[in-house]
Amino acid sequence: MKNKEFKKISGALIIVLAVFLLGIHVTAASEDLAAFYKGKAMRFIVGWSPGGGYDAYARLLTAQLEKRLNCTAIVQNMPGAGGLVAMNYMYNTAKDDGLFISITPTGLPLTQAIGTSGVKFDCTRFNWMVSIVRDTHVIGVAPDSPYNSLKDLQAVESLKGGTTDVTSPLGQPLVMAAEALGMDHMKIVSGYPGTSECFLAVQRGEVDFTAGSIHHFLKKKAPLRPLATISEKRNSKLPDVPALTEFEIKKGAERMLEILFAARGSGRGIITAPGVPKEKVGFLRKILLECLEDRELLEKAKKVNLDIDPLSGEEAQEIAEKAMRLTPDEVKQLKHLLFEKYM
Repeated sequence: MKNKEFKKISGALIIVLAVFLLGIHVTAASEDLAAFYKGKAMRFIVGWSPGGGYDAYARLLTAQLEKRLNCTAIVQNMPGAGGLVAMNYMYNTAKDDGLFISITPTGLPLTQAIGTSGVKFDCTRFNWMVSIVRDTHVIGVAPDSPYNSLKDLQAVESLKGGTTDVTSPLGQPLVMAAEALGMDHMKIVSGYPGTSECFLAVQRGEVDFTAGSIHHFLKKKAPLRPLATISEKRNSKLPDVPALTEFEIKKGAERMLEILFAARGSGRGIITAPGVPKEKVGFLRKILLECLEDRELLEKAKKVNLDIDPLSGEEAQEIAEKAMRLTPDEVKQLKHLLFEKYM
């Protein structure tokens, strides 16, 4: 009996000791990685012009990274092709030392899955650190526009929608919304460098409407007037603005909307280049999640109407991989909508 009790006690002590030693190892590894970043320069690659939402998120995070890692964090704007220039840079040029991070375009898996021209990366090989938020986009018109509802837009014979690129975070929902609403007569005007330029195009009357992230529409002096959210349900921050799904959806377009919503599930992700050591990936995932839970960052984000609702890197990675599982017929239909029908 005593022998059995001795074995139980011994086993328990061994487990406690192992956990203690593991804790020491993890702490030492974290300290080593923290020491690596101290005094170094980190680059936060942003695929859009300064002044937009992606840029704003990056600048909030760089301030936190500097504080937590004792490093210099630099925002480097690299606009072009709806964020693809930055993604290609991260995949093919950025070093795999953990000193380069970037913010992904919402819907990046879909952009790759449909074989978008200019894609020179595999988004499943990026290391997804965290997702900042799952974006809600809003269909908006100029404040003085004569259009007061989506029905008004549907009745316009020579309707024009403006965007950066049809495969960009702005372009994908714009095209899918038009298809869902049966706006077969719409033409897309693309090529604007960023969200700000798209809004200006609407205000100047170059195009009738565009789609932008919800935070732009929450400002006291919003640049555009919202008509609908491109979402499955109303957003609590714009409770009087109907969701796209409240309208009659064109027959056959339901599956396209499902694909759009699924692809956007990974949200605005933070990634590193492929090949970054697992230890650094784990360390950065922890640090970035802490940054997004920081009270100071949350207060600053609230003041400028930036939503923060993080997902772990592991969750974002899994969602991105699932979103790319499309049938050949679905890919064919998506390509027709994005590259042919509304051009």
